[in-house]
Amino acid sequence: MKQSKQVYSGFAVRLSIIWIGLSLGACATGPQIQVQPVSHRHFSSRSLVQTLSTAPTTPYTLIARLRVTGSPNEDRAQILAALLKKAAAVGANALLITNEQVQTQNTAPATFNPSGGNYTPSVPQRILHIDAEALYLANNTVREH
Repeated sequence: MKQSKQVYSGFAVRLSIIWIGLSLGACATGPQIQVQPVSHRHFSSRSLVQTLSTAPTTPYTLIARLRVTGSPNEDRAQILAALLKKAAAVGANALLITNEQVQTQNTAPATFNPSGGNYTPSVPQRILHIDAEALYLANNTVREH
């Protein structure tokens, strides 16, 4: 009897550890970024990437095209931070935002509150889609430290 209690206890501990790991992993996931490599050159990762809204006038190399779709109601700043991190990882020193779209969708119809007799409208979810290009600027004026 004592041994079966220990086996059950060990199983419960392992199951708890797995459950905690999966839960933390789900919280740590950010926006899923699709990367389409363009350049055949290899660029080392960067620590500083500038964001551009128009194409640069100086010579540059297109390293990759990036596409991200944020989670419902995810903050634009979080999505841009993830894009900048990915651009830095592929060796870009600039990120050109080429397209940005906001999609709204209703998740459920209005719900009826029987206690007050009122309908509560559903709040539409906002989903942000961003296309960008990871660039290497030949004459970069931003200095890395």
